[in-house]
Amino acid sequence: MKVIEVTSRRHIEEFLRLPVRLYKNTPQWIRPLDHEIELVFNREKNNAFRHGDLARWILQDDNGQTIGRVAAFVNEKIARKDNDQPTGGMGFFECINDKEAAFRLFVHCKEWLQARGIEAMGGPVNFGNRARWGGHVVAGSDGEPSGQSKCK
Repeated sequence: MKVIEVTSRRHIEEFLRLPVRLYKNTPQWIRPLDHEIELVFNREKNNAFRHGDLARWILQDDNGQTIGRVAAFVNEKIARKDNDQPTGGMGFFECINDKEAAFRLFVHCKEWLQARGIEAMGGPVNFGNRARWGGHVVAGSDGEPSGQSKCK
């Protein structure tokens, strides 16, 4: 397996298309718009870049097939605020059902953050507007898609 930083148009396409392949048989999955995802990674459009940095990667297997993706970031404005440990984040995690592949991506994020003086990592969260592209499904993914939460 090989972790590749997303820097080319081809890698951007792989980053965006992986979830499409992973969830093609999941009718509950609603595909986000590519241009909205790309706004997060746009230095001119995402104000969080004023105080931080972000990188994203794809993970390819030995045959060159993309099997995972992830992004890591640090926002210096909030990384050291009210926290004994400088904290960065990770998000946009998608991966085949493979523990080794998933851990390869998590460790890569951890090492990238450590190289920037960050001691802790939160996630999945977003770099910028935290109301979008964060979180994960832990239960109830077999129901109809909805923008509303149900409380019992």
